[in-house]
Amino acid sequence: MFLYPMDLRVSGKDLIPNHLTYCLYNHAAIFPKEHWPRSIRANGHLQLNGEKMSKSTGNFKTLRQSIEEYSADVSRLCLADAGDSMEDANFEEKNANSSILTLNKELDWTSEVINALPEMRRGDMSTFADKCFLAAINNAVAVTDGHYEKMMYREAVKSGFNELLIARDTYRDWCKLTDVGMHRDLAVHYIKVQWIVMAPVMPHMAERMWTLLGNKGSVMSATWPQAPPADYVMLAASKYIDSVAHLLRKGIEKSAKAKANKDKGPAKGVTIYYAAEYPPWQRAVLAHLASVYDEAKNDFPGNREILPVLKGLPELSDKKVFKGVMPFVAYVRKAMETGGKAALATVVPFNEADVLQQNSEYFKKTLKINSVDVLEIKSCTTQKMVDVCKPGNPELQFTF
Repeated sequence: MFLYPMDLRVSGKDLIPNHLTYCLYNHAAIFPKEHWPRSIRANGHLQLNGEKMSKSTGNFKTLRQSIEEYSADVSRLCLADAGDSMEDANFEEKNANSSILTLNKELDWTSEVINALPEMRRGDMSTFADKCFLAAINNAVAVTDGHYEKMMYREAVKSGFNELLIARDTYRDWCKLTDVGMHRDLAVHYIKVQWIVMAPVMPHMAERMWTLLGNKGSVMSATWPQAPPADYVMLAASKYIDSVAHLLRKGIEKSAKAKANKDKGPAKGVTIYYAAEYPPWQRAVLAHLASVYDEAKNDFPGNREILPVLKGLPELSDKKVFKGVMPFVAYVRKAMETGGKAALATVVPFNEADVLQQNSEYFKKTLKINSVDVLEIKSCTTQKMVDVCKPGNPELQFTF
């Protein structure tokens, strides 16, 4: 059992029935209440490649062996990523090997960026990608801080390293495809934040990156980044663009396989139809669902309970309209699985048309098509598309 000096006791889950219980009894019997343990954390055992470590079976690795094979930082990274809960943590050797490649790539990329700083873009961080990337960095700082406070190291690695790498890759690709280039100050800010927040897990790599940035002293003396609250509108817009890009790729693949298009070759252009708002009857449904939403369950009552109320709404009195009510309710319930209460909003939190327009060049380059047009769904002549298009869920029409 490892004893921490302040307010924590850490014991393996097999020690809960005896050591942990007696630890509490002893404190209660000997010390006044203000000296009782304030927090206790139990952890699972450590597996190697998904199997119990055992000298008899040979499935065993010492800490020294891990450091010699993978380095101290990679060993620390994989241990942090192995698991946080009472479930047995799992050290995967394939992940360790992959992490070596990832860190070497990061070292090379960082060196290249620092060498290219004099030629990089300066001025205002005004592009859509600039704003999205800065929002992702600010969000990572706050979220990772919370994970460290709770000693949820796998979650800290996820938010402070893995997800931040994805945000950086997205930013880099957007800047490259649109020929605007990465912003000098934003690139430096990312590197600085990335390795301060990862210093507790990978101190040696963080120290190396800190030195490359030209900083004096140790990264261990650096203060935690002071980031403003994340711009959640930009985070939502960024997530939306990712989903539209995915939708476009899938749509191009599907349309190319259609019999009617096989002789035409790949799509040459696309029209993206967006809905500025829900129609009145759908807004009425959303308003009622929001009024009975259970935040603890992230759900609203079952169909039998809400159906009588919906039938009584004046906006749904038309029988033709009411045919679409329950399918719409099913759509909203499904959307809440990933979007939470935000799925009940009657409009998206950003200007959908403006965001699509700002990224039209990115869509053209990444999808290798000639044209991207953005139109409101009201101008669409296909009634089926009009019926299913919703705010945040555009419809696509390809040209060949």
